[in-house]
Amino acid sequence: MKLFVCLAAVAVSIAIPSMAQADGVPTAGCSSSKDLLSIDATILRVDLSIYDVETKVLIIESITALDDNGNDDGFLCSKQFKPNRGQGQLGGVDYVITQIQDNQPAGRL
Repeated sequence: MKLFVCLAAVAVSIAIPSMAQADGVPTAGCSSSKDLLSIDATILRVDLSIYDVETKVLIIESITALDDNGNDDGFLCSKQFKPNRGQGQLGGVDYVITQIQDNQPAGRL
């Protein structure tokens, strides 16, 4: 009976992230310095003004892949840095750098 209870607890802990994904609820949060946003909102946040069309498509695919290869819950963590004020290495002027990562749960089982 104790084994059954343990297996049931494991099954519930595995099922909870799957249910969260289906409901559009993030499975984890972000650090205090980053914002938790949907994939679409994250893509809109990225300054694509310095890229050509092909590169923009690759960047959008890469952003989506961060979540697909992570916990696949539809959310990402992002942080923006101040405009570069003409000091950037990418050829643009006053573009904003956005750091993006998946919202991975932290902790141990």
